[in-house]
Amino acid sequence: MIDSITNSTDRRRGGTLLIAYAVVFVAFTDNFAMFPTIGPYAQFLGGDAFAMGVAVAAYSVTNLVFNVVGGILLDRSGRRRLLLVGLIAAAVAMLLYAAAGNVGSLIAVRLIHGAAGGILVPAVFTMIADLAPAGSAGRAMGRAGALIGTVAIVAPAMAGILRQAAGFYPVFYGAAALLALGALLAGFGLPETRRVKERTAEPAPAGIPPGVETAFLGIFTLMFAMGILTTFLPEMAESLGHGAGTSGMLFTVFGLVAAGVMISPLAQLVDRRGGALPTAAGVGIMLVSLALLMFAESLALLMVACAVFGAGYGLIFPSTSGQIAQATEGRRGRAYGLFYAMFSLGTVVGAPLGGWMKATFGGGQFPYLHAFLPALLMAGLALVVIGWFGRRAASASRA
Repeated sequence: MIDSITNSTDRRRGGTLLIAYAVVFVAFTDNFAMFPTIGPYAQFLGGDAFAMGVAVAAYSVTNLVFNVVGGILLDRSGRRRLLLVGLIAAAVAMLLYAAAGNVGSLIAVRLIHGAAGGILVPAVFTMIADLAPAGSAGRAMGRAGALIGTVAIVAPAMAGILRQAAGFYPVFYGAAALLALGALLAGFGLPETRRVKERTAEPAPAGIPPGVETAFLGIFTLMFAMGILTTFLPEMAESLGHGAGTSGMLFTVFGLVAAGVMISPLAQLVDRRGGALPTAAGVGIMLVSLALLMFAESLALLMVACAVFGAGYGLIFPSTSGQIAQATEGRRGRAYGLFYAMFSLGTVVGAPLGGWMKATFGGGQFPYLHAFLPALLMAGLALVVIGWFGRRAASASRA
């Protein structure tokens, strides 16, 4: 009788987790669809290169702030309510893109969209962490990460094709419709997952929850390097005499390898060994990729570097996000909010620093050496610090 009840509960939880994964797919589609769209749209509205850059960056500004604010609200108001708010606000933002009449209004919409994403992403990942069976946070986060990798491959390509065939507005309306569908799925298929004891417990103290330092450092390092890679990979492909389609192929190689690692048993290492070891392994693999990128002089070497980088990403993302799920409960929403703030901050810091290094010191036989040097140094430092965190945790466990 008890086994029957347990199996029934597991089946219900599994079905609910599948709905949460579907919401993950929807929740990232709008942002990835804007990658090939926002710059040309700003130009279409009369913006110059500076305005295009501001329009692209505006999303990250409010996204970073609302990652933190949303994380705090998740622990106070519950997961489901904030998830619905994020999905609906993102859908409204996509409709507002179509109504923008100039670059100023476009930037205002970008700020709204960034705020919506800042609430939405921590909400859906906190809910997945709540729904994941005990001891399988890494597997759950690996599957979610693989879905994000799939969206990163599909959404920009589909948005580009749709824009070329029918213009900007169908991209906005299509993304809004998907987000509305996601809101319906969440509204009818997802329960509130915040524990009763969390609702009645004393308010959690402020500050960073203990035991998540490795996760924050690992995801910041990953996105620091990812920001530089995203900025310069298309330019590197073109400098070797290849067109825009080649850089898309390179990102596809990265995404496929990352997704493959995240759905493999490697994503479960955090469930068996803790977060420090797989995160350190992922950072070490990423170091190899960065060294290859610094000296890449052929398309084959770029492809190998992207595949290696994808393997590192595939280890780091489920290890760090799974560690958050393991180390937190009452402050899980806040922890995921801070986690995604570090995610955004890594990109915001890494891309401009890599650009400044290339502009200041670039040239010679290896023009991208200095662009990737900050990421290489950051990864080396992170590897040392993560190793220190791991040894300290092991000593505390023995004590």
